[in-house]
Amino acid sequence: MHYWMNSDPVERLVRKAVEFDVPVQVHISTSNSAQGSFTSGTEEVHDFLALVQRVPEARYILAHFVGSPRSNPTVVEGYLDIIDRELGGYHP
Repeated sequence: MHYWMNSDPVERLVRKAVEFDVPVQVHISTSNSAQGSFTSGTEEVHDFLALVQRVPEARYILAHFVGSPRSNPTVVEGYLDIIDRELGGYHP
């Protein structure tokens, strides 16, 4: 991605999704590697969580959030740990 989710334009877009009662699909790197404007998937997760703080009433779908086959720990475990620390939990 070449834009930040934690931004005024994306906040307006997500608020419009709330108004229409539709979820927002978010893509996070499956390999925790750099892409677009981000140095890692971890940075993408933090950017996403800042958007969640701006629009907590939105419903978010985290596409491809399962991560790549890398294990011990898997990529998604690190992402879920971040969400757990930042938000105090996540929907199972």
